[in-house]
Amino acid sequence: MNRHLALLADIGGTHARFGLADTSQPAPLINTSIRQFEVARFASLVDAAHHYLHQAQATLGPVEQGVFAVAGRVDGDNASVTNHPWHISRTETQAALGLGHLRLVNDFAAQAMAVNLLTDADLASIGGLRRKPGGRSHHTYAVLGPGTGLGVSALIVRNGESHVLETEGGHISFAPTTAEEVLILQRLSTQFGRVSNERLISGSGLV
Repeated sequence: MNRHLALLADIGGTHARFGLADTSQPAPLINTSIRQFEVARFASLVDAAHHYLHQAQATLGPVEQGVFAVAGRVDGDNASVTNHPWHISRTETQAALGLGHLRLVNDFAAQAMAVNLLTDADLASIGGLRRKPGGRSHHTYAVLGPGTGLGVSALIVRNGESHVLETEGGHISFAPTTAEEVLILQRLSTQFGRVSNERLISGSGLV
């Protein structure tokens, strides 16, 4: 069987997750291929990817292309992980891994791209709200998720066309709206100076 394998990576400030997808299949993701590693174990993304591929390619075959979702700003061919020292060059990483094509995207831009793939069975109601019935030709979605940092993006759907809004919204200043929140801001300001939303809604903020 001819496979057309793509290397998928989710690069965060604490963990790197890798997996393979067979792009010739209607359901491309190979679930059994997913592995997670601590980024602190590796000097670079290339080292982590080589470690993964050494195991995966032995059983699944060569990889032709890749898509890496990075928890940080993607600027052209370069990306930096916000809460980890890794700096990633698309061209250098593509060459080092022997890939024919490599794309870098922000991790929450990737999350937004996946929103339209969700079915009703994937959804859970929060705070009593439910998704409005009807088609998905005209919607605006906010996408948020706390991890090592706070990821924020949006998906705007108009006339059936999807537009991803990539942001660094986790770094917006925390804006209190109650007396209790003002006290929280004052307390955190003495420790950090400027207080972003990420200071509160993230792994370190919640724990």
